[in-house]
Amino acid sequence: MIINKNDKMLISHRRLFKEDASRFFTGIVEAYQDGLVRLSGYSWQHSMIQSEVVKKEDKRTKIISLSSGMFICYQLPFTVEMEQLHLTYQKQGYSLSDGKDFTMDLTERMLKSGN
Repeated sequence: MIINKNDKMLISHRRLFKEDASRFFTGIVEAYQDGLVRLSGYSWQHSMIQSEVVKKEDKRTKIISLSSGMFICYQLPFTVEMEQLHLTYQKQGYSLSDGKDFTMDLTERMLKSGN
């Protein structure tokens, strides 16, 4: 099986329009069956007011259809401490880190070089 109980994942909601806000979910897999995954974790959203990425305080359980085409799913290393994760945003894109050994660049598109 590709997805197992206790796998750590980052789910990115696919943006349909340029103006759509980026939304993320980090969680631990509770169950997986027939393309549906149940995760328990935290939602993240880019706050235009604070101009930063905000982690919602309340823990949530989400059931996501991986076959819907609406999500981009990343499996995180087992060593990542989920409670220590933080998302940051800079002009070039998003970055996920646990503040220790793990960092993931979530840039959606390549920027032109000076050439």
